[in-house]
Amino acid sequence: MLSFKSFTYALACLVCLSMSATSYGSEAVKDGLIFYAPMDGSAAAAEAKGDPDPVKAKDVSFVEGKFGKAILIKEKAHLRYRGGENFQFAQGTVAMWVKSNKPWNSGMKLFFKGWADDWNRNSMYIQTTAYSQLRVWLWNGEKEQTTIRSPNGIRYKANQWYHLAVTFTDGQVKVYVDGVEISYGVASDATLEMPFADLKYFMIGCDYTPDAVLDGAVDELRIYNKPLDADAIKKLQAYIPE
Repeated sequence: MLSFKSFTYALACLVCLSMSATSYGSEAVKDGLIFYAPMDGSAAAAEAKGDPDPVKAKDVSFVEGKFGKAILIKEKAHLRYRGGENFQFAQGTVAMWVKSNKPWNSGMKLFFKGWADDWNRNSMYIQTTAYSQLRVWLWNGEKEQTTIRSPNGIRYKANQWYHLAVTFTDGQVKVYVDGVEISYGVASDATLEMPFADLKYFMIGCDYTPDAVLDGAVDELRIYNKPLDADAIKKLQAYIPE
């Protein structure tokens, strides 16, 4: 029979292991992180290399999220942040939990839009299409465009949380949903070049036209200064914030 002393020791070891795993998981998630907005009742970032406050947060509200609260973006809502040190075109990762109030095939809805000069010069979009695709749309300084997308017809359901992540660097852009890569086309193309410019602003879940507004919620927005590998994306998708 296990003595009380042995039981206490074993329990203490389990607690220590749990704390170590949580600490390691937290440190792994923070590696390369340059912008983190938990959206837990505020649109301001909890961590940011640049300005943590949104330039504009109009007609947004907060609802029950994947973890704690999430920010609701619909109708005429507008959520915009400064770029600068919060984002770099050369390489990085954009990740978030998203839940749309409508199926994703309801049109082109924006998750992320960042630009340096204009909508079609040195810009990047992460959006849905009317064909149930996820699309990353890139424009360089010469107004040349490249798209990276997921296969048609994936049934992304309304009112369900999905973890979305996009990694990018010259020659490679990848799209992940719930920890699994689903991109195709030029997912590995040595001729693909990321825009070469300093990002001025990025918008979350919206654009200047109401038709492109997400009509849904965003939680746990993270931006990294490096492309996370497949294993890191899986860990991020499984991570439970403290």
